Amino acid sequence: MFAREAKKTTLTAVKPVPQKITERKMRPCSKNNEEQRPELDATEKENMRVEVKRAHINQFAAERTKQHLGTNDDKREIQMKIHEDLKTQLMVNNGIKRNETIIEKVHEEKLARDAESRKISYENYLADKKSKFAADQMLNKKMAAEKAFREKQNKKIDAYAGDGTEFFEKFGTSAL
Repeated sequence: MFAREAKKTTLTAVKPVPQKITERKMRPCSKNNEEQRPELDATEKENMRVEVKRAHINQFAAERTKQHLGTNDDKREIQMKIHEDLKTQLMVNNGIKRNETIIEKVHEEKLARDAESRKISYENYLADKKSKFAADQMLNKKMAAEKAFREKQNKKIDAYAGDGTEFFEKFGTSAL
C-alpha cells in the first residue's frame, strides 16, 4: 500500500524565483561613517512608519488598560473608552480632529441660529396673537357699542309708538 502511494507521487523540481538585484545607495549608520547600511525605499520608509505607529498605539492601549482596572462589568465600557481614545489619537495624528472640531462648531452655530429663529418666530407668533386678541377686543367693544346704540334707538322708537310722524320729524328716515 505504501509502495503504491510512493509510485503515484512524483517529485517536481521547484523553479527558483528570480530575485531582482538592485544596487542601493549606502548611507552612513553613525556619525563616524564606520558602518554603512542600504538606503531605504519609499515603501520601506512607509512600512517602518506604520510599524512605529502601531507600536505607539499598542503601547497606548496597554497603558489605558492598566489605568482602567475594573470588574468584568466594566470591560465593555473600558474597551469603548480605549477605542475612542485610539480613534481620537489617530484623528489627531492625521489632522482630522481639527476638521471634526470645525464641523462640530459649524453645527453648533447652525443649531444656535435655528434656536434663535425659532425664538424670533415664537415672539412674532405671540405678538400676532396679542395683536389679534387686541383686535378682537376692539371689535367686541365696537359691537357692544353698536348693540347699545341700537337698543337705545329701539327704545326711542318704542316710545313713539304712535303713528310715527313725530319720530321721523325728529330723527329722520335714516334712523330706521
